[in-house]
Amino acid sequence: MSNYLFRYLQLFSYLGRGTPEDPGGDFEMCCWIKAPDEESALAWGQVLLQDYYRKRFSRSADPIPEGATVPIKGDILSNREELQHYANCIIPGTQLNEIPDWKAPWKNSNVEYPKD
Repeated sequence: MSNYLFRYLQLFSYLGRGTPEDPGGDFEMCCWIKAPDEESALAWGQVLLQDYYRKRFSRSADPIPEGATVPIKGDILSNREELQHYANCIIPGTQLNEIPDWKAPWKNSNVEYPKD
């Protein structure tokens, strides 16, 4: 099993206030996924992204209906420079068929960047 970094980044939507009631459409979601191969990690990452997105908007004025498919897709990062960008960050991790406890999904990012 290897670790794969799944990432979704939405820009140029709307900023919102980063609160449960107004999370905004621009956000970054990352998750380390332990999987046997990249294809499995990507497939599970899509499931995680759908769950994260629903939780992101669950307390907003327009919540996502339960069971609705959200038309967004993330990627597995494999570029060395992109991975280096996240090397010192705190990012949730999981295995296939496990959904992490998303902390404050309404914030602009679920990545904790190192303080300079």
